[in-house]
Amino acid sequence: MPSDSTGGLSGHMPVRLWKAVVDSVPVGAVVASRSLEGRIEYVNEEFTKLTGYELADVPSVADWIRLAYPDPAYRAYVLANWARDVSPENMRSDVSYEVVCKNGSKRHVLLRANMLDDDHMIVSLLDVSRQHEAEEHLRRNEARYRALVESSPVPISLARGGKIVFLNAAAVELFGGKSAEQLVGRLAMDFMHLDSRDEARKALASLVEIGTAVRAPYKIATCAVGPQGGDPLHCGQRSHGDTDCAFHWGGDMFHLCG
Repeated sequence: MPSDSTGGLSGHMPVRLWKAVVDSVPVGAVVASRSLEGRIEYVNEEFTKLTGYELADVPSVADWIRLAYPDPAYRAYVLANWARDVSPENMRSDVSYEVVCKNGSKRHVLLRANMLDDDHMIVSLLDVSRQHEAEEHLRRNEARYRALVESSPVPISLARGGKIVFLNAAAVELFGGKSAEQLVGRLAMDFMHLDSRDEARKALASLVEIGTAVRAPYKIATCAVGPQGGDPLHCGQRSHGDTDCAFHWGGDMFHLCG
């Protein structure tokens, strides 16, 4: 730790007591200079469990930067953010980096710095690798399912607050548009023929209230981009919420609200 006396950094408690507290916390902890040229004064046991590094491995901030971020491009990214990350006004803010451990494995670590004095900071390190992997898995699944929706031969559109926010290519073609951008932002009911709007509104109200699937023939309108009209298409409806809707037009498909 930067000082062995009471007062200053340690308030009214001896540093050995503060060290005992830091040693017992379930996250990695480092006491280091805020300068890239400075030294690392202390690492707790949890830090070593997390990264594999002991104080002898990373006696300086430069040693940590070199070992934890061996890829030159990624290291440059970390260094470019250093001044912001350790600035007093940004203290207590969480930042996330991929850290290379002593055994060569990689972990996604959430770091938070707190000022100790003008020259030193204490940095906590929390392993969020599992959370990061789960988020990456979710993003990959979202991209996969979005690709399936976009390429589906079934016309599909998504609405939020009654307005269209997404259409796949099949829906754009059905409604006579040239592009999805031309139709996004229109009221969903614009795509209902006038003859079917009252029944559709009643069905949606029932749908939101009781969440029961509804099936009925509705006429689709292309009035947003051309003459009204269209043959009646069977459009089932199924609720998953109050404001977001996915409209699946045609055949025996259904529309989801959620």
